[in-house]
Amino acid sequence: TFEITDAETEHMIIIEAEDGSKTIYILNITKDMTPVTTISGTITTENTNKKYIATIKLYKAGTEETETTGTNTTETGATETTALKEVETGEDGKYEFDVEAGTYDVVIEKAGYLKYTLKNIEIAEGDKIDLGENQLIAGDINGDGEIEISDLVGLNDNVGTTITDDNKSQKSIYDLNEDGTIDKLDRNILKKNYGKKAKTVKWINPEVGLIKPITTDYVITSKYGMRKNPVTGETKLHSGIDIVGEHHTPIIAVADGEVTYAGVQNGYGNC
Repeated sequence: TFEITDAETEHMIIIEAEDGSKTIYILNITKDMTPVTTISGTITTENTNKKYIATIKLYKAGTEETETTGTNTTETGATETTALKEVETGEDGKYEFDVEAGTYDVVIEKAGYLKYTLKNIEIAEGDKIDLGENQLIAGDINGDGEIEISDLVGLNDNVGTTITDDNKSQKSIYDLNEDGTIDKLDRNILKKNYGKKAKTVKWINPEVGLIKPITTDYVITSKYGMRKNPVTGETKLHSGIDIVGEHHTPIIAVADGEVTYAGVQNGYGNC
């Protein structure tokens, strides 16, 4: 065996026959030195056995049609873009795409769960972007992007059903925790998520150099990521960073952006 360390390398191979004669071969190897560019992430679900399976789709950002793969036409006549790539997560919830430099959207889907979309993921050649962990929200049985009364009614109509090979294709969508039985545990999951809707989130590169939001000393009291909500006690994604500074400290925009709200919001104070 030999190790290929350079872009091009040459190796001599000598083969000796039983009669003592030798044949010499020169093996020229060219190594692809193009840096690997990847988008990866992790999802979790309500699966009781911690087997987090979902479908992850990769799209070219901001395009109605994908030239390389074409489009599909739905029953309503609307044009639906076909994904550039599609993978299923491993049981650990992890996924990864090999991509070229560009800007992409990632859509996370699972039957019975709300769709989650991350938009405008800009990646340069050789970068490896980790989108972090996303907790999928269970209960969208009808697949209309909102957990509502029709989802609850459908689940209630199937409480007590055991999932079998014969009914799996029709009934497993109600088994939100995937334990093989549609019961009050699934109903509690749906009720917990009642009223929630599918999310589309613009991706922010955490590696981009941002300025500090305040000029005084401060303490980060809650980081970005999964946490137990201090008010409800529910474990969910905290999509921001909580910072404590001095009273009346001016707040500075950390980067260029658009003001979408100015005023008082419950739980957030002055925004």
